[in-house]
Amino acid sequence: MLQQAGIKVGVVSKETSPVVAARCKKMGVPCWYGINDGEGKREIVERIAEEKSVTLSQIAFIGDDVNDLLAMQLVGIAIAVADAHPQVQKIAHYVTKAPGGHHAVREICELILKAKSIEPTY
Repeated sequence: MLQQAGIKVGVVSKETSPVVAARCKKMGVPCWYGINDGEGKREIVERIAEEKSVTLSQIAFIGDDVNDLLAMQLVGIAIAVADAHPQVQKIAHYVTKAPGGHHAVREICELILKAKSIEPTY
C-alpha cells in the first residue's frame, strides 16, 4: 500500500529465514536481514537516509526488541508493536494496538496513508 502511494519502505530484521528475504523480494521491498545488534540496525538506517537523500526525521521505524532501540532513537517516528519489549514501548512515539505478526504493520501503513489523505488500495 505504501509503495503504491510512492512511499519508500524497507525491512531491517534480525531474522535470517529465507522466507523473510523471499517475501520482501516478492513485494519489491529492500531487505537487510540477519542484523542482530542495535549498532548494525542504526548504521543501516543512517545509510538508507543518506542513499535516499532523506533526513532521519523523515523516517519511521517499527521495532519490537531492545536491538531496535538505537535505530528508533534516530528516526522521526519510533513505533513499537503492542507486544514489544517494555524499553522499546517506553521510547516509542506510537505503540500499535496490534501485536507483532497480527497486522501491526498494516495498522501503521493505514495510519500513514490516512495522515497523507491517501485512500489505501488493497
